[in-house]
Amino acid sequence: MLPWPARPRSWKPPTTSPSRGTPRIGPAHGLADPSDGQMTIYTNDMKPYSHRTGIAEFVGMSPEQVRVIWMDGPQLYGRTAADDAGFEAAWLANELGRPVRMQWSREEETAWDTKGPAFAIDMKGGLDADGNVVALDYSARIANYAHVGYNQADTVLIAQLMGIRPERPSPGGGRGPDEMYHIPNRRLETRAVRFPLAFETPLRTGNLRDPNGPQTAFAGESFIDELAAAASADPVAFRLRLLRGSLEDDEAYRRARSIAVVEAAAEAYGWDPRPSPRAVGSGRFLTGRGISYAYRARTTVATIAEVEVDRETGRVWVRRMVCGHDCGLVINPDGLESTVQGNLLHGISRTLYEEVRFDGEKVTSVDWRTHPTLTHMDTPERIDVVIVNGDPNPDRPDLLPYGAGEPSHRTVPAAIANAIHDATGVRMRRLPLRPERVLAELERVGL
Repeated sequence: MLPWPARPRSWKPPTTSPSRGTPRIGPAHGLADPSDGQMTIYTNDMKPYSHRTGIAEFVGMSPEQVRVIWMDGPQLYGRTAADDAGFEAAWLANELGRPVRMQWSREEETAWDTKGPAFAIDMKGGLDADGNVVALDYSARIANYAHVGYNQADTVLIAQLMGIRPERPSPGGGRGPDEMYHIPNRRLETRAVRFPLAFETPLRTGNLRDPNGPQTAFAGESFIDELAAAASADPVAFRLRLLRGSLEDDEAYRRARSIAVVEAAAEAYGWDPRPSPRAVGSGRFLTGRGISYAYRARTTVATIAEVEVDRETGRVWVRRMVCGHDCGLVINPDGLESTVQGNLLHGISRTLYEEVRFDGEKVTSVDWRTHPTLTHMDTPERIDVVIVNGDPNPDRPDLLPYGAGEPSHRTVPAAIANAIHDATGVRMRRLPLRPERVLAELERVGL
């Protein structure tokens, strides 16, 4: 039992993040040639070596009899349906004894690709009389009981449709938010929800860019912002106080580097300290700013979003983003900046638009109209990436280069949601933040 003070703060209902698809610019395909006693696979699968071993197991050949030739093609962050197309082509080629090219349609891929899992998260926190966070409770339910891995012979789509099942389902990971806040008392619980038809459903779950990170950070950083508002504290100052609450650090100096990226982002943005939300204006368009901080592995990130909310339509436009980013030693600054910008844009798309929709029989969001993504018209006017090159303490050894392909992605949903709260006083707890949902919340509070 956590020692709740006299001022507990809780969320009801929980924050929810939907299933997200992994549609690429071009849908999945694969070609299998069974000539000369071996199986040659032409594919753009992102893991050709496991593609080889998985297909060999599936069609009953030795790995030495299977050759995978990688071809250039559309990619994404996460598990692609190219796994499935290659297996299907290989199985048909093996049965027919002649080359087979398997080409999925756009509708097939968007309906049957693996999905980033849905989350529902409850959080409760406690503030003492001085506005310090003394307890935090995180309870999540994740629809990821039967996680589909890469090129597994017993979980690819054709295997599932043939009735093949793994000996034991593999629940996907679901850890809580990754941050270095000093909070004396914590409880974290994550439960993988078991669907009655875990393998028959088209809502197959698999890795999607920064697996589970945006969902957990959306809940965690939105709630930290709510605690800051309850304490009448500036959101940046509130986070820095939590980060500075302990002098202990780890081998990657994540606490010191977390402080550095929060400070760097705030300085680059020109952050004016004040509690959130601001006084709501009288015009049609309301503006606000929000911050979100997290780390992934050994990379620390803080992102600030500035939004414009149309109170008549509910449309949210992210006008500006600033990202403080520390991935250790930087080798290619231009490449790093482009990577972070791509992270942020993809994050905006997932936050504002992307959602898998379905009825009692099938996935219904099967094209770019029903599963929309960010367009050029919706991109920010300005994105600033502030590179913090390793540990700010010159007396410590230099750090190694760490990853940049995904960490900044996880900070985007909460930064945007916190900015909407700053502009309107409304807390958005369900992603994506589509206009109809935002408008409904604005109307609910009389804005």
